[in-house]
Amino acid sequence: MEESVNETSQGDQSTQENATPPARGKRWNLRERPPPVQRLETSLESQEMEVASAPRKRKAPAEARAPAPKKKAQKSPVQRVASDEEEDGGMFAAVLCGRSALQAVASEWVDRYQDSSETAMVELVQFFVHCCGCRATITMETFQNEETTSIIRSLTENFDEESGDYPLIATGASFKKVKSSFSEFMERIVEQCQHGILFDEYMLDTLIIWLVGFTDSQVRAFRHTCTLACMKLVTALVHVANSVTTELDNTQRQIDAEKKRQQAKKGAAGKLDKLMTKRAELQRRSVEMRDTMKGVFSSVFVHRYRDVRPEIRALCLSELGVWMMEYRAHFLADIFLKYFGWCLYDKVVY
Repeated sequence: MEESVNETSQGDQSTQENATPPARGKRWNLRERPPPVQRLETSLESQEMEVASAPRKRKAPAEARAPAPKKKAQKSPVQRVASDEEEDGGMFAAVLCGRSALQAVASEWVDRYQDSSETAMVELVQFFVHCCGCRATITMETFQNEETTSIIRSLTENFDEESGDYPLIATGASFKKVKSSFSEFMERIVEQCQHGILFDEYMLDTLIIWLVGFTDSQVRAFRHTCTLACMKLVTALVHVANSVTTELDNTQRQIDAEKKRQQAKKGAAGKLDKLMTKRAELQRRSVEMRDTMKGVFSSVFVHRYRDVRPEIRALCLSELGVWMMEYRAHFLADIFLKYFGWCLYDKVVY
């Protein structure tokens, strides 16, 4: 028995010596057998011959084909525009056409706002989306039910920055006057609203929330376009504040004159009360204008005057100079002048 065991062990040793060693890092699995390579190749050749010899089926005509099932699109707070028709009441087309149509378009938008404030605000927000070069559309349902931050986030994620230049920097005859027309349109909207809806605590607040949200976007088109919109909005508010201040001074002189008349018993009854009510309203509007301009300054200017893009930094400083020249009582102060000193160290000359 021992001799037979030794013989078998010697035989096993001889077979192991004649066998080829396994590759480094691999071990044989004695229970598995290597695949028959030659048989696999012949079987593949035979399958190819069968496929080549088999008659080809002709495609059914287009009318007889069954329509492929459509994939259900995921719900998004932003829908894509399927055609070139604009959903902003023609405001973007007016900006492309030039300044001649801006006054009429702004007046028509104010009329639509008085009929339905939410519908008009959707049109205005859609106008800014189109001016950024985005082809998405915002529905009334989205505007009412979704948060502003989630809508802007969806627009940012779906925006294709490689699609080309956005209207503000695009070249061509149709885009030559976009920047000046866009700036003019912002002033026309505020000018049309200054005697009523600008102070209704909805229009201006909603507009600023959307614009400030876009200025924080990582997409350059959103950030640049809406930063310009915010700067021009403050410029338009400066003009309104100046007119309110002028009207307030005139009302104060009328009050002083009416008091003198009443002391001489020549004044009309009730006129002084009306003037006092008017002065209180003008003072409220003046304070509201200053608070709004401060809010836009701290939310937009403070962040965008040091933006990575030189054109955004330049437009911020340019508008700040306009504010100082036209509204010195508020902006000609050290808390605003310091930004010019800091920007003197800007290495980019724009």
